[in-house]
Amino acid sequence: MSSTAQWVKDLTAVIYPIQFESDPLQGLERALRPILANEVPHLPPATLLESVRDALASDADLSQVLPQPHSDAKIRRFLQAVALRLTNELSGLSGTAADSLLQSVSAPGGGCRGAGGRRSRS
Repeated sequence: MSSTAQWVKDLTAVIYPIQFESDPLQGLERALRPILANEVPHLPPATLLESVRDALASDADLSQVLPQPHSDAKIRRFLQAVALRLTNELSGLSGTAADSLLQSVSAPGGGCRGAGGRRSRS
């Protein structure tokens, strides 16, 4: 489990590139490209995945990680997609199965269940 200060720092790396997107999910691949290409030495994909999971499990308002216009619900949905994409990449899942999982998060009302089995707010 990463500390709050650490996951805030790590999340900035993926929230910054999508801050001006009308829908953060549209910038998912662009935000993750440098992470997946190992171009961010201090932030390997597994570390980012741990930080994203810790952030999603928290009660923090994730829209406050970085000043930007998106709601907590939109940032949580984006981070759920980040977590799925990183999990898929790290486990070698690709193609139709990975696309199907990402589409389920992108759909209105879609998303992963958070701590306590609650559906994350959209």
